[in-house]
Amino acid sequence: MKLKIFAAAMLAATMLLAVTACGKTQSPDSSDKLNKDSSSHVDEVSEEEAWKTALSDDLFEKYGVRPEYYEDLGDGIYQVYVKLDGKVVPFVTVDSATGDYHG
Repeated sequence: MKLKIFAAAMLAATMLLAVTACGKTQSPDSSDKLNKDSSSHVDEVSEEEAWKTALSDDLFEKYGVRPEYYEDLGDGIYQVYVKLDGKVVPFVTVDSATGDYHG
């Protein structure tokens, strides 16, 4: 009798463990998709930072200023604000796709 109770308890414990573990692993397809999505996001961030870094370096070299912040005007166009005489003012507009700017 004790053996039957022990076997039933072990079976219940095993079933409970199996049920709680369900759905906690990723299929190979979903993990590959996750990695691809993550790397494409990193590429997008890298491209965005690349034009900002290049613009910042160019503005500092030519005008002695660094961007304070960027205002997204849409279609990849940004208004770049810098600090002049203690005030943050619009300085140039830049096309993030080409890096071309004017102000």
